Amino acid sequence: NISVVVTNGMTFPPVLKNSISLLCHILEKYQEFLGKICARFVFFGAPGYNKTKISQKGAAMKKISIIVPCFNEQEVIEQTYARLRDLALPEFEKEIIFIDDGSRDRTPEILKNLATQDSQVRVLLFAKNFGHQPAVSAGIAHCTGDAAVIIDADLQDPPEVILQMIEKWKEGYDVVYGK
Repeated sequence: NISVVVTNGMTFPPVLKNSISLLCHILEKYQEFLGKICARFVFFGAPGYNKTKISQKGAAMKKISIIVPCFNEQEVIEQTYARLRDLALPEFEKEIIFIDDGSRDRTPEILKNLATQDSQVRVLLFAKNFGHQPAVSAGIAHCTGDAAVIIDADLQDPPEVILQMIEKWKEGYDVVYGK
């Protein structure tokens, strides 16, 4: 039973819930395609990545995976990283997964540098441009969080809205969509 809500509080009708189930099925079938892509990318992550953090109460913290597809984003990628890094998520562990979709500018170099400096950052580098959706799918396939958030690298959507989306997820919604 999938619950879906947009950040303004409007709930989707059941017919859309079926569409979301279909999308999940399609993503599962995408695994074969991802296997081909995965043979063509390089992973970068800082030492100490993926160690489970423990809350002050002694329980393992839930993890939020922020998936960021990138293509030729050298002008904005460091600002995007800074805004995502600075998101206050005290109840959660956070991982930021940047997927470079075959950029021809300095984006891969910048991302590799970020990954070596910050243990929350993971980077997937595609050898060529496969498109936005395969980049998103690769990010989903490689995230380790209890919830995944997808946001474009160009900051067309403010990263701070992620906090509102997480609140909806904590209320019990399975899918939260911002518009």
